[in-house]
Amino acid sequence: MTKESLKEYVVRETNLHWQHQKTPFLLSSIGKDYSKQEIKEQTQSQSIIFWIKQNLDAMGLKLIVHPNQKAKIGLIPKTEQFTYEEVIEQKTEQKASDRELTLAFIELLQKKCTASELEQIHIPLKVLTKLL
Repeated sequence: MTKESLKEYVVRETNLHWQHQKTPFLLSSIGKDYSKQEIKEQTQSQSIIFWIKQNLDAMGLKLIVHPNQKAKIGLIPKTEQFTYEEVIEQKTEQKASDRELTLAFIELLQKKCTASELEQIHIPLKVLTKLL
């Protein structure tokens, strides 16, 4: 692999990804085709982000960074527009009650333990009533 072939790869994959999905080509995807060692050799031991920033104009690409997920860094063609939508996630899951958790624990014990193992389990009734 040469420095130019890494540039060609990044440009090609970014354009293909954009054509098919209209989303940024994530830099983390480069690792599926090139090892860390290969990348370090071609970037002269620079981080891939720093190297890409230096070569953005030459490659005709634009760097896109997710506002909340710092690891989500991608590339799109320079002529295109893309912004990550800031999604305020609402927890749709309700916190399970102590009773539900206790009953789920007892069911799990019944499923996973043998009869002899179950005979060895001793949970005081006072503790169970507190949990239920």
